[in-house]
Amino acid sequence: MQVQRDQSQEELIQALRRQIDELTEANRFLREQLARKEQLIAHVQSTATDSSSPHLDAVQWIKAATGLSQERIGRLIGVTRQTINRWENGEPITDNNRRHLFVVREILGRATLQHPTPAQLATWLDTPRGADGHTPAELLEAEEFDRARYLAISTPSPNLAPPPEWVRRPIPEAFRAGAEHRREAWPPEQDDELADLIDDEDEEWEELPNT
Repeated sequence: MQVQRDQSQEELIQALRRQIDELTEANRFLREQLARKEQLIAHVQSTATDSSSPHLDAVQWIKAATGLSQERIGRLIGVTRQTINRWENGEPITDNNRRHLFVVREILGRATLQHPTPAQLATWLDTPRGADGHTPAELLEAEEFDRARYLAISTPSPNLAPPPEWVRRPIPEAFRAGAEHRREAWPPEQDDELADLIDDEDEEWEELPNT
């Protein structure tokens, strides 16, 4: 009886070991399947990002080329820092923002030909240029792209004097509102004094004696 009981316990132990081995193998198989699935998902997401986010590439290029903060870059392209963060988290970009971003990217690309380092390009952005003393950064923020593009490709003369301070003063409200108008000098409808003089002269001629 003792021998049979020992055999039964040994068989039970063997059966439990087989079950443990089977469970271990099943667990390993499931882990491998899960790892392959995660790799596939990551690959699909990476492919989708690479093919549909050139705007993020443009933002990263501007960061590297200028060394500016994300908040400052946002002002250049007409959005907030939070908007750029949302783009990086997968939120789509609007058509208007995309056009603005790519134009800024193109203008800065032209400017890097003369200002290749981030420090030089940032200095160029903040240096007043032109008769009105606006900086290229101000022109980009105001969407005056043609003027900004001209500054990007032009080289200022070393003998050119900076514009005077009064050039940057604001225009008086009266002029901007059109309150002042040019007025023509119109003669009065009737000049009484001139008429009296003419009458006196006629009377003097009448009083002269005939010769």
